[in-house]
Amino acid sequence: MQRIDLPLCPWLRALALLGPLLSMVVIGLASLTVLSKLGLLITFLATACFSWRHYLRRRPLALEFDGIGNKLVVHTLSGPSVVVDVAPGMISPNLVSVRLLGEDGSRADLFVCSSVLTHDQHWQLRRLLLAWREPRSQSVL
Repeated sequence: MQRIDLPLCPWLRALALLGPLLSMVVIGLASLTVLSKLGLLITFLATACFSWRHYLRRRPLALEFDGIGNKLVVHTLSGPSVVVDVAPGMISPNLVSVRLLGEDGSRADLFVCSSVLTHDQHWQLRRLLLAWREPRSQSVL
C-alpha cells in the first residue's frame, strides 16, 4: 500500500481565522445594543468553533491505496475508512477538491492545494482520483 499524507493548506487555516475575526468586527460596528452584540458574538463564535472542530475531525489526514488503484483508504481522526465512491468535485493541476464516500456511510471532504504536496505526490493523487472516478461515471452512461 502506498500512502500520501495530506497536510492542511496554510491559507485555509488563515482563512478560517480571518473570516470569523472580520465577522466579529462587523458585529461590533453594527448599531445594536451591547446585549444584542454580545449575544450575536457568542452565538457566532460557538457556531464557528463547532464547525471548525467538526471539519478537523472529518478531514482526511492521509490516503492509502494499492498500486493498481483498486482499494482506497482514507484516514481521519475518526479512524480509517475504505472509500467506495468519489463524488464529483474539482481535480485540477492546482487544486483537488472532492468528497470521498466510505463504505460505512462516512464522508470526508478532500481539499488539497498543490503547494502542500510535492509535484509527484500531487500528480499521483490527481491520477488516482481521476482513475477512481472514471469507471463509475462511464457505467452510468
